[in-house]
Amino acid sequence: MSAIWTLARLTVKEALRRRTFVAAAIITLLFLFIWWQTEHSPRYGAIAGEREAAFMQLGLGMMRFFTALIGIAMAAGAISGEIERGTHYVILARPLTRVQVLLGKWLGILIPCLLLYLFWSAIVIATARVGASGQLGAFATAAAISFLYPLVFTTLTLCYSTFAPPMLCNALAMVSLVIGWSEGGMRGWGQALLGNGEGNHTVLFMADVAGHYAPIARIARASATALGLERYPMISMIMTGNFGEGLHATPWDVWWPILHVALALIAAILIFNARDV
Repeated sequence: MSAIWTLARLTVKEALRRRTFVAAAIITLLFLFIWWQTEHSPRYGAIAGEREAAFMQLGLGMMRFFTALIGIAMAAGAISGEIERGTHYVILARPLTRVQVLLGKWLGILIPCLLLYLFWSAIVIATARVGASGQLGAFATAAAISFLYPLVFTTLTLCYSTFAPPMLCNALAMVSLVIGWSEGGMRGWGQALLGNGEGNHTVLFMADVAGHYAPIARIARASATALGLERYPMISMIMTGNFGEGLHATPWDVWWPILHVALALIAAILIFNARDV
């Protein structure tokens, strides 16, 4: 276990060397700019009753998306980058198993992602007045669910890194994101199509496939449900992309992303152990 933590610490140091915190600072400024715009918007009075709910869900959406991007950028070269540079020979020459190397890299990527996520959570709590609205517990639950988003895509990209070069890893991760984003739109169109024709079932089947491969909409539904956004149909519709079905979150919307992470991590271990490097 100590070897895993040592590798995790080295991975964190590598992230600092690559100036990951610069991107984090820019995203933090974006959070503050949106909050300032909300506070000074002439429409603030008209939406005051929904402001906290809207800003919390918007903040959660930004937190999970930007944390996922940073995790993807760090994971893309975690294994394949070491192989390309030849530094993996130094690591594997030590008394370490490949499972230890992979888990150490995984934890070393997730630790800074989690710290950034907690920092941005504190900003959202302060700017959305979560404590004053009595929704701190609901926000904490929704934030925990939303962290599954960067967890899924960081692990998936790390899996890609066991067999593909960094540039291809980034491309595959972006394709995965696009597929995940498409679920809400396809599900909405499938519900909106008139009649019960074959086209309706085909679109909904494609939405189901997208939701299993990249469970973005699942996480958004579960997060919005934890916040109680069924009270605000327009906000939930815009934030989750479920134009036809509404929220309708189920326990599977949480358990499948967790299982998704486990399967991606197992696949990464099997592929890395099978590689002749």
